[in-house]
Amino acid sequence: MPYVTNDDARLYYQVIGEGSAITFAHGAGGNAASWYQQVPFFSSSYKTIVFDHRAFGRSECKPENFHGSRFSDDLAAVLDAAEIEKTALVCQSMGGWTGISFSLKYPERVSCLVMSHTTGGITSSKIRTALAEIAKTRGAAKEPFGSLALAADLPDKDPVKSNLYNQIANFNVIINLEKILAGITGAGTETREEQLKDFKVPTMFITSSMDVLMPAEAIYEAAGMIRGAEVKFFDGIGHSSYFECPEEFNAVVAEFVAKHSD
Repeated sequence: MPYVTNDDARLYYQVIGEGSAITFAHGAGGNAASWYQQVPFFSSSYKTIVFDHRAFGRSECKPENFHGSRFSDDLAAVLDAAEIEKTALVCQSMGGWTGISFSLKYPERVSCLVMSHTTGGITSSKIRTALAEIAKTRGAAKEPFGSLALAADLPDKDPVKSNLYNQIANFNVIINLEKILAGITGAGTETREEQLKDFKVPTMFITSSMDVLMPAEAIYEAAGMIRGAEVKFFDGIGHSSYFECPEEFNAVVAEFVAKHSD
């Protein structure tokens, strides 16, 4: 299994397929294994890269060295090790912090950016309000197979898939969710509108009607700060459309990436 070291982290990554590159950055409830429904689909046409963020899955990092401000250089190290000069980026939830920070720091290395159920740290008063309001109204996940990262009705409709989501998340054992959230919301992880005024990376946001972690209001507000950004909306889906409705997700992403691949 390939690894690369950056700073104080040892990062796991995998490369499958040939062609223009597409890289997937997972969320806080996942790791490289989360993309099991995307890798076979995209690797038939693209060089497909997945990786475990620092302290997730097979990547090693001391809890005290976990911080979202290091995500962009971690991704740069992975791409350098894989000899990838330029890639499409597909980012889920926490992975959006990787996508935005990397695209701001290395825009020449990003052919296009997909922000799935994430603001990626883009912030405004409207976004902060939307996130605060959704936090007040969401309840606990349904036991034993529910997750706030899934649609509330998925455990009843597909308990096997809901259980699988949680089992993949359970591979992350180095740090807890509280530490993760602190690491991606602290100093150096927010992006304001003025930082995006010259942002030229083609960008598409994905959101849905049943996302109780990143509500659609916040996503549309973030998209409005990037000139020309598109938004795709899935009805009846929760926070993890890549997992819940993979065929539709893959089709939307494939169409967008094809328009911008070298």
